Amino acid sequence: MTYQVTGTLGTTTGKRLIVPADVFEAGSSATFADEKRVQPVYFHYSKLTQDAMRVNVPEGFTVEAVPAEVTLNLPGAEAYKFVATQDAKGFTARRDRLQNELIVMPKDYDGLRKYYSQVESKDQESVVLKVAPVTTASGN
Repeated sequence: MTYQVTGTLGTTTGKRLIVPADVFEAGSSATFADEKRVQPVYFHYSKLTQDAMRVNVPEGFTVEAVPAEVTLNLPGAEAYKFVATQDAKGFTARRDRLQNELIVMPKDYDGLRKYYSQVESKDQESVVLKVAPVTTASGN
């Protein structure tokens, strides 16, 4: 699928534009914001989510930096991998996330919360675009 996106997507800082690596996750809130849990957390079924998003940058910009690759695991329960690559035309962000059927008791909630915090922090990382130098044709 191809989408046209308009509006404010990033933040400008001098000659750079900071944009989210995953525009679909940008601005999302924490899944487990509460520090304590009284009831168990129950994920009813297993699921695999695989996302790939290609962004072609506008003329006049180049990709200066993309987030580092990361693999995170919650042993026996969840796995997450994020990879971003760049080329002359833009960048591609890929996310693989496996979630098994799972019951997490309140005593084990801190580990689940920490894992989700790491995943969600990675989802919020940014790509740095730089204004490409203007080339002019020299004539006599």
